[in-house]
Amino acid sequence: MERQSLVISGASLGGSDVSDFAINANGCAHRKLELWQSCTIITRFTPHTAGAREAMIALSDNEPAPTDIALSGTGVAANSGPNGPTGSSGPTGPTGAAGTNGTQGPAGMNGADGASGPAGSQGSAGLQGPVGQIELVTCQSITTGKDKNKKTIERCTTKLTSSPVVIARTSVTAVLSRGRVIYATGSVVGPGKNTKLLLTPRHSIGNGSYTLTLTHGRKRQHKTIMIQ
Repeated sequence: MERQSLVISGASLGGSDVSDFAINANGCAHRKLELWQSCTIITRFTPHTAGAREAMIALSDNEPAPTDIALSGTGVAANSGPNGPTGSSGPTGPTGAAGTNGTQGPAGMNGADGASGPAGSQGSAGLQGPVGQIELVTCQSITTGKDKNKKTIERCTTKLTSSPVVIARTSVTAVLSRGRVIYATGSVVGPGKNTKLLLTPRHSIGNGSYTLTLTHGRKRQHKTIMIQ
């Protein structure tokens, strides 16, 4: 058999994962190699997924049978390598603007009342106030008419006084009213035919008809009186 030179016109990639490989430099293109000579083809492996990847370089030459060079590589995840050293800290940035105040929280519960303090000393007695006016009502029973037309009425007169008046029967209380309005309250001054009342007015007492309620213990008596 006669030996012949290997004439290479070019090279191309093929195989199942051809997209993961690339020819960076082809030093064999348009080369004629004698026995024991060689040339270099540089490829780059850039896997698109993890796992085993395969391809091949097909030479275009003068050999009767095709000349293929097998390529293989293993793809790994991008972050599977070891962590690099921690870089130095950057300069501190400027202070940001103050944030808005948050909403006010709910009010707390009231605490328990403290113990009462000791009683203070008694103050000095105040000045005596002026004597208030008292309504002195004097009533007299008058009988009019005869037989069936006989009727007894109480005719009364009033007088303002601020002088002390002796109350003979303090157990008899008196209320002078008209309808639901109480005009005066007080006590009976003296018993007998002529009745005197010592009253403290709540409203101005004018002429007209009033109801006089006398209370002695559990007994209560109502009289209609005319004030003139």
